[in-house]
Amino acid sequence: MVRNNNLNSVILTNPDNNYNPYDAASPLPVTLSGGGGGGDATAANQTTMIGHLADIETAVQGTLAVSAASLPLPSGASSAANQATGNTSLASIDGKITACDTGSISGTVAVSAVSGNVAITAAALPLPSGASSAANQATGNTSLASIDGKITACDTGSISGTVAVSAVSGNVAVTAAALPLPSGASSAANQATGNTSLASIDGKITACDTGSISGTVAVSAVSGNVAITAAALPLPSGAASAANQATGNGSLASIATAVGGTLFVKQNEVLNEGSYANAANNVSIANGAYSSVISIANINVCSVFYEDSSTSSFDSLKIEVSPDGTNYFDFGIELFPSQEGAVRKAVQTNLHVEGLTHMRLKNNSASDTYANVYGTIVGSP
Repeated sequence: MVRNNNLNSVILTNPDNNYNPYDAASPLPVTLSGGGGGGDATAANQTTMIGHLADIETAVQGTLAVSAASLPLPSGASSAANQATGNTSLASIDGKITACDTGSISGTVAVSAVSGNVAITAAALPLPSGASSAANQATGNTSLASIDGKITACDTGSISGTVAVSAVSGNVAVTAAALPLPSGASSAANQATGNTSLASIDGKITACDTGSISGTVAVSAVSGNVAITAAALPLPSGAASAANQATGNGSLASIATAVGGTLFVKQNEVLNEGSYANAANNVSIANGAYSSVISIANINVCSVFYEDSSTSSFDSLKIEVSPDGTNYFDFGIELFPSQEGAVRKAVQTNLHVEGLTHMRLKNNSASDTYANVYGTIVGSP
């Protein structure tokens, strides 16, 4: 029966067929003894199994769906708060899977010895401890329901053993005890930081029904301008009040009534500054000498009155002013007394002296002394 024997292989040949190798047309005869009855391997069952394996081979040319009873949460994986991205990915996966009929497959298919990283697509997964909750699963559930509708139920109970899968193109889902965190994925550490901030914010906000809030709400440590909408605001200290405004309005009404028609204005008596003979009171002033100095700080418009008994003199007097009581200047006006009986008199009125503080009279004669001099400087503010 041994047609060729070497170090690499042994080929069984059929002595009844010119020692040609056994093939499908001329199979190797096998006699089984014992264990007869139902359940023995038959050619029909083998044909059915080959058909199933062919269907499996066809189904796994792409993404291989595997159902897992449980998956642990990978270390550092994101939770429900960051499921939005995962839901988007599920929707994308759903769009890439077309409906297929797997109803003719029965038994159990075990997958092992797959090289490289293998991803898992699962119709349903139990919730691992600490995994994201159902709060954000609505989108994922919709996608999973769509996937479920594309896969029909099958009985794989009669298949046993191990089926090796290799040379699978595209992404393949796997069952793993733990998965590494993808580069750039949200981590538990960053989520803890966010949770701390959320907890801080939560601690600053108390649950309330704003429709029933009453009383006073204190606001402090707010930077910048704050816009406030309020039904009523407290009156600042010292502010005008409605009561005082009512009093003022009453006074204004009285004034309006009083001035209705002709308004009569009464001017009070004008204040006078200065007094009689304040500059000279029956004194003699030698030539080139001065009278007393008079303060005109409170006078804006003044008048000067002069009298002496020197009727033989025809000389004049000068008016000098000062802005500080020390430095004097010629005011530019001279008094020329005229004789009236036994005396000489001179008058100068409406002198504007705003901004000046002092005034005096000077004997402008080169030789005469003026006797019995009376000098008066008066005015009003």
